Amino acid sequence: METINFIKSIKLRDKILLAGVFLAVIISAVIFLTKDNQKQNVIPAVTLQTETSTKNNVLKEDGVYLGKIEDICPYYQPNGIAYKHCLSDLIDQQEIILNHQFNKLITDLKDTKTKRESLDYFASIGEYDDVIEDVKNYESVWKPYRDAFCYLDNMDSLSGSGYSGFVMTCRLEEIQKFSMRLSEIDRDYNWIPEE
Repeated sequence: METINFIKSIKLRDKILLAGVFLAVIISAVIFLTKDNQKQNVIPAVTLQTETSTKNNVLKEDGVYLGKIEDICPYYQPNGIAYKHCLSDLIDQQEIILNHQFNKLITDLKDTKTKRESLDYFASIGEYDDVIEDVKNYESVWKPYRDAFCYLDNMDSLSGSGYSGFVMTCRLEEIQKFSMRLSEIDRDYNWIPEE
């Protein structure tokens, strides 16, 4: 009874204002819920690849590509847990291979510098010390960069069940990029001038 008396005592202008506020709250809630549901249903775009593309490939110890990540760890096969364990194991394996590649590169750069010195080929000898130091610095910062990049690059799927799989796939792609860069450094600096 008091509620009815209270409603009757409110002026028409105030009733219209309250109805407008109530309507605005309902519309805002519907918009918010719709946007939230749309974000959760986003499926990441699949990258189209050519046969010659090395994107999403993983390395063997001798630098030969094993194959595409999705062939080694099929997406959610047989289930999400197995898929993510497969990716995690693959990352561990690839990081071991990458560390071996890095250590070999440093050893080879030091050997090349020594051989150049023994040949009295002093052009750019000091450069080798800088290159070795720069490669060591590069190796020390690439993993934090890789992880931050992969988390950020997949932020749109943060609330989804595939988030960790997307991040791990990104890590594998970054491992490949780093490996290719180390190979380029090896090619550019590990050579001895002909006598």
